[in-house]
Order: sequence, then structure tokens, then C-alpha cells
Amino acid sequence: MAGAKDGVISHSYGFEIQNIWVNNQIVGEIGARTMLAGYLEIPVIMLAGDAAACKELQELVPHAECAAVKTGFSRTGGISLSDQAAYSLIGEKVRHAVERLPVFRPYEVSAPVELKVEFTVQGTPIYRQREGVERENERVYVYRGKDLVDAWLRWGNF
Repeated sequence: MAGAKDGVISHSYGFEIQNIWVNNQIVGEIGARTMLAGYLEIPVIMLAGDAAACKELQELVPHAECAAVKTGFSRTGGISLSDQAAYSLIGEKVRHAVERLPVFRPYEVSAPVELKVEFTVQGTPIYRQREGVERENERVYVYRGKDLVDAWLRWGNF
């Protein structure tokens, strides 16, 4: 997610997003997609990415498998496994996750949902007053809905 310590090219839905909260829980794309999968009754069982991405997922789904194929030492630099080592690790993690499939449950988000988005610059997006949307300040917008998808679609799309 944006601002993740040692996340290689860390971002959340682009570089204009500073922070995203769902019901006061900070998330990035991985967290949001985990929540969307849960809404669709699909458990998230595995992720391949950098160590920061794995940390983000495991904070939501502690028993998920993660293949950390790269490690960042700054936002713009890191080291990666070789292709062969990465393929091997990913395959191993996928097999282990599938073997444990019965232990996984979809991630649940309590309704109603408040989605708060902090942009990196003022005035993004262009604010227009409408139901379920509030401008908290120049950089923070709040989107409220009956459930995760309703709140999210008031902002945009996944």
C-alpha cells in the first residue's frame, strides 16, 4: 500500500492516493481486494509480491500463504529472486495454500461501510455533493454505503 515501509513502488490505486480506510481500518489495494473477494464469498489464500505486500495481506488473513519474491530497501529499489527461484517459491506456496483450502474463510466487512480516501494533493477528485459522499477537508473524502460495494462505487470502481 502507499507508504508501506520498504514497499517496492508502493502505491494504492495509483500514486494520487495517500491512504484508504475501510471502517477505520487502513488498507491498500491488497486489503481492498481481499475485502471485495470476501464480499463475493471468496477467500484469499495466497499472494506473490514483495515482502511489504505479504505483510499487508497477512495482517488481514494471517494464515494466507505468501511468496515474497522481492524485498525492498527503499520505495524505488529492492532485490528480487531469480526467475527460477521465484517460480519455485510461488508453486510451493500455491500447493500449500490449496492443500489447506478448508481452513480459509472469506474476509468479512461489517455493514454499513465507511470508505475514507486521502489524496496526495488538494482538490482530487472534483467534489460534487451527492448522497453518501462527504468532503472532510481538501484532501479527504468519505464515502458511505450500505455495504462495501455500495460505499466503494460512490468513490469509483475497484
